[in-house]
Amino acid sequence: MDSVSRQLSLDRAGFTALLHEAAVGDTIRIADAARLFRSVADILALRPVLIRRGLHLRVESGLLSGIDLAGDDPGTKMMVSVLAAVLEFQRDMIGENTREGVAAAKAAGKTLSRPAAGRCRAPGRHG
Repeated sequence: MDSVSRQLSLDRAGFTALLHEAAVGDTIRIADAARLFRSVADILALRPVLIRRGLHLRVESGLLSGIDLAGDDPGTKMMVSVLAAVLEFQRDMIGENTREGVAAAKAAGKTLSRPAAGRCRAPGRHG
């Protein structure tokens, strides 16, 4: 089974509930597309659902900010497709950089783990 972070937006219970609550003409606002979408396929799967239901989806920050992702005009379709590909590339690069960093730390003999619960991570900080 995929982790929650790899699920398509349409397969997430919370987002699906939001879609069911939204009325025709409503605008759903999200802070950052990267928090909702994980791939180009995800955005392209959601667009027809939004259009069919008469909903708008606006991103407040990041590459897709200010664009109504449910806009059905040719310009919006093109912009969403191109920017979604850039967003997916960006997510992939973050993952690749993380894997390389972990591998380098392991090669340097560093122990990788999360701090134990209730244990101070830094002087004056509790975590």
